[in-house]
Amino acid sequence: MQFLECRIPPVLVLLIAGLGAFFTKQVYSDYIWIGEWQRGVSVLLLIAGILVAVAGVISFKRANTTVNPVAIDKASALVTTGIFQYTRNPMYLGMLLVLTAYCIKAGVLMALIWPLLFVVYMNRFQIVPEEKALTGQFGQVYIDYTLRVRRWC
Repeated sequence: MQFLECRIPPVLVLLIAGLGAFFTKQVYSDYIWIGEWQRGVSVLLLIAGILVAVAGVISFKRANTTVNPVAIDKASALVTTGIFQYTRNPMYLGMLLVLTAYCIKAGVLMALIWPLLFVVYMNRFQIVPEEKALTGQFGQVYIDYTLRVRRWC
């Protein structure tokens, strides 16, 4: 399965997971749970996800490094400031929060499997290969960074 490493753009992975959640809602429509809290939690997660992801993109742009997750060898700078001092993967964390917001809003407990699958896929096929490449490119500086800052949050 090594051929999947850094091949599918994370935004596409997010869309696939979102579609999975949508179809899960259709299949389990008899099991919808609605609570007053759903909308508020969904909106908060959505806003937080967008802000975290955008903060990551802005940090990359300021450092003049690529935001293309498929071209990991094109990284020209190791960004460790701003949002990157709290999470090594703010754009992926933002996507996860947006997906979770959608799944909560859908109101089907089974839909919450999709954020979990998103994390599993991203860890195995995107983040670990990125970490190997960044270790090769930035060496001990990157290793020290990984010891200080968590992968997700």
